[in-house]
Amino acid sequence: MQIIKSLPRLLLFLLPATAFSQTSYLIPGSKEYILLDRLEIKSNNHDLNFSTVKPYSRRAMVRAIESIDSINLIGGADSVRLTPVDRYNMERFLMNSSEWAKPRESFISKKPILKHFYKTKGNALEVNNEDFFLVVNPIIQYQQSIEGGNSQNVYPKGQNIFLNSRGFNIRGLIDKRVGFNLYLTENQERAPLYVQQLIAQRRSVPGQGFYKDFKAVGGTDYFDVRGSVTWNVAKFIDMQFGYDRNFIGTGHRSLFMSDNSSNALFLKINTR
Repeated sequence: MQIIKSLPRLLLFLLPATAFSQTSYLIPGSKEYILLDRLEIKSNNHDLNFSTVKPYSRRAMVRAIESIDSINLIGGADSVRLTPVDRYNMERFLMNSSEWAKPRESFISKKPILKHFYKTKGNALEVNNEDFFLVVNPIIQYQQSIEGGNSQNVYPKGQNIFLNSRGFNIRGLIDKRVGFNLYLTENQERAPLYVQQLIAQRRSVPGQGFYKDFKAVGGTDYFDVRGSVTWNVAKFIDMQFGYDRNFIGTGHRSLFMSDNSSNALFLKINTR
């Protein structure tokens, strides 16, 4: 009975009625993590202060990249040696994170599509008001190649392997107090032979949940759905509730969770 009586108080504490500025989190596996790893190595004189718990806060990564950019503008011994590709990737990330990045003229598209789409170069549809931010981007990915040595007694030159993904990504902020994101793709894939053998042995696609066989021999068809809601409960503490992946550790393998596991329901407390 005491637990039941205390539950409303707990919910009141967790609700974002008095929340501070909120952020969304980067999609696990996205190219921004490669950029951050590279910048951390290059900026050995400046501690970017990122933990080994992923996904990272988009707002925190924007601040880190903008600080490196500012240091390089000043020049001197503290400058970070950046290649043109590094600068391009930094600019693209800030452009794609316009809710936290300082506005730049280079973010604005000169010729939006139908006056509403790609008004900024980084996002297909963007609404950026004082109390509401929303971004909607399509996801289109197609890969095709030939795996030599994998004839399967059918393909004399090797089996063609492919990945075809279509979907969308939505993220936003409400009054900079509540953040949300949704990632959804529909995928058809034929992986390399060793992965096909693993799927046949374990009856599961690495990193995915429910799937069905695709019409191509060795192919799979599955949805990838991820999403979360975040809110602050104190100035330096926020909570995240969602259905996604989490990664703890450094390197390519997670410390506590299998890389082959599918998305999972979670409630997480983040603090810095």
